[in-house]
Amino acid sequence: MKTFKLFLWTSAFLMISVGLNAQPARPTLLSPPDGAIRQLTSPTLSWSMSTGASTYRLQVSPNSTFNTTVLDDSSITMTSRQVVSAPE
Repeated sequence: MKTFKLFLWTSAFLMISVGLNAQPARPTLLSPPDGAIRQLTSPTLSWSMSTGASTYRLQVSPNSTFNTTVLDDSSITMTSRQVVSAPE
């Protein structure tokens, strides 16, 4: 599984994984914009579709090492997901 890490906001990080047998196209964070600050604490994240992907895995962490996650969902079939009670 190919994993991509995208910076989301100052105190939390976003990781989107796409499961494919072949090298997938890298999804792009659409909303909120990459590096955005002063976002809602429960934002809806959206990213571009990765051709051939049937599911996406979204991880949100308060740190860039992802040794702790506040969200880890590998059952996403759409290209968006609301994060409830994201770290501020």
